Amino acid sequence: MVPDGPDVTLVIDETQTDCDLASLFGDCDGLVSEIRESIARVLSVLYDDRSEFPPVEVLVVHVCDFDGVADTSGSKTRKTLRLSSSYFTRARHGDRLEHEGGSLSLIALIHTVPVSAQGVIVHELVHVLQYDGSIVDDNATANGGFIEGLADYVRIKHDLAPPHWRRRSDPPEQGSAWDRGYEHTAYFLLYIEDTHAPFFSKRVNLLLRDLEWTDDFFQVAANATLGELWKSYLASFPSAPGVTELVFKFSNRAIHADSDTLSALKDAFPTPHHAVAALSEISATVFNTLYPATAPQTVLDRVPKLSSILLVLRNMTDSAVAHCTGTSNAKEIHLSVDYLRNIHRQSLSRNDSSVTHTLTREVRGILTHELVHAWQPSSLCRGVPAGLTEGIADFVRLSCGLAPPHWPRTPPQASSSSSDTRIRWDVGYAHTALFLRWIDTARPGFVVRLNALAAEMDVWDARRAFEGDDVEELWQNYCAAGVNS
Repeated sequence: MVPDGPDVTLVIDETQTDCDLASLFGDCDGLVSEIRESIARVLSVLYDDRSEFPPVEVLVVHVCDFDGVADTSGSKTRKTLRLSSSYFTRARHGDRLEHEGGSLSLIALIHTVPVSAQGVIVHELVHVLQYDGSIVDDNATANGGFIEGLADYVRIKHDLAPPHWRRRSDPPEQGSAWDRGYEHTAYFLLYIEDTHAPFFSKRVNLLLRDLEWTDDFFQVAANATLGELWKSYLASFPSAPGVTELVFKFSNRAIHADSDTLSALKDAFPTPHHAVAALSEISATVFNTLYPATAPQTVLDRVPKLSSILLVLRNMTDSAVAHCTGTSNAKEIHLSVDYLRNIHRQSLSRNDSSVTHTLTREVRGILTHELVHAWQPSSLCRGVPAGLTEGIADFVRLSCGLAPPHWPRTPPQASSSSSDTRIRWDVGYAHTALFLRWIDTARPGFVVRLNALAAEMDVWDARRAFEGDDVEELWQNYCAAGVNS
């Protein structure tokens, strides 16, 4: 049984007598009691014996008005904890409930604000009572992500995690590292304890009492390297929606293969492995462009559930380039080897010094376009302009820096009439892509939302799709601007 804690003097500097933070726990004495209870919570998780406690003698708590939520400062023996009186208010948390679709009832408010306050208090008290590897001159050496992750780890252990935190069943965001900190690192620490070392976090904290930080702590405390543990953690998640067990394949079905064609194929894909690797890499880029982690749930709900994507190289007519086909869960991208041969010949005729680069860039651009079609929602609303889906595909290609040199440099002369010979906004491909980029530049995330709306609506509604604006008027303004963004 862990004792109540070290001798700590609590001083409340209450600058606002009607502060919600104090009143939520009855009064200032109630807040002091909550802080004492939170100290006991932290110590019960991090330490087994009083001899392990850090040498904190005085804790000064300031409840005051400042920008932020809470922070901790001080020396090894004297700590200061600031709690923002302007953050912990019923008004602020009531607004949050309303934004998240919750109830504004008094019961909901009384429940939500104290739980949030308790969680923040526990988090900050971990910083008061944890070790940070400051062996020389009080200079902390501990990994910052671990420091913040340990604080939220303790918060989770006492069931004080807020509802918006990512659960352990959710995969980390694309490209994130173990030491991103806060709840992201906290769930990693919990995983290590569940699978490798039950008291890992406690052991690493105690190592920081006597040693400066090193990643070798993972080997010492969990008998596995940091890299091994992180790889195992990532592998423990089911694949993200839409990419469950996604397999990439390659098939060369070209019948006619003259010397120029073989040279082009060798430049584009030296081996089948290179083709599969390129397909996988570009697919990930397209997916993250259409469905970023920050996208609203209404967008993520539209992710197709693909199991395989097959790249097929085959002979086509001279005018054909590529197309995407397949079912709702298995896609095929057919790419013309004849087109590749023509690109190869054109580069040679221009005495292009980087034939391989030119061909590879064009292939990547084409695959980006077709992979957008693979990842676009499989069921679109009635009446959606075909040019829009092609425009979104070229928008992603443009965003990836793969626009070919022949694409237009300036907006066209506008047309709002279907009988007019001038170009309309939904002509598709590059013209529509550049128009969409012009809007997306002013409204970040517009194309992501538009892509999802094209499937969400029952019938195409241009005004809704363009967020309340008249698309024809937007097109006129874009064309009048005269310069592509």
